[in-house]
Amino acid sequence: FKAMCEEMGANVTILIFHTEVRWLSHGKVRVTKIREEIALFLERGCTEKENQLHEKMQDELFVMKVAYLADFFAEVNSSNLSLQGNLPMLHTAHDKVAAFRRKIHLYQRRAQDGDKTIFPEITTLLDATPDAECHFHEEISTHLLAISKVIESYFLGLDDRSRHESIV
Repeated sequence: FKAMCEEMGANVTILIFHTEVRWLSHGKVRVTKIREEIALFLERGCTEKENQLHEKMQDELFVMKVAYLADFFAEVNSSNLSLQGNLPMLHTAHDKVAAFRRKIHLYQRRAQDGDKTIFPEITTLLDATPDAECHFHEEISTHLLAISKVIESYFLGLDDRSRHESIV
């Protein structure tokens, strides 16, 4: 893969493998930016799995969904990092979780209205391909609504600050 990318003059010359896939959720690697290099590498593949992955990388809908997941996990990671640090205060952590849930709810409403500008990776793909469209905004909306409900189930009364005033 490295040799092929160097021949092409690509900026990226390293392909992550199974054990490093977790870095995708850390926002360190953007598959959408090296999509063509990955597809070309997989096209040269000999195994059935590589052929299946090559077909997936040619599917605009699949790549768009990968872009959405990259955007979603970037938000999750940002929220997660804001909760870490030296002895975060309980009320601060509560506010950050509540803010994250409100942000997810806002994204859900905007996705339901067909607004993809809140997702930078999707926007990049749409801008790069004039004919491309994001046809799964209902799926995005449903996913974000489900995430919001899961957060609420773990943190009951998240938006009710009066219940937590005794802590502050």
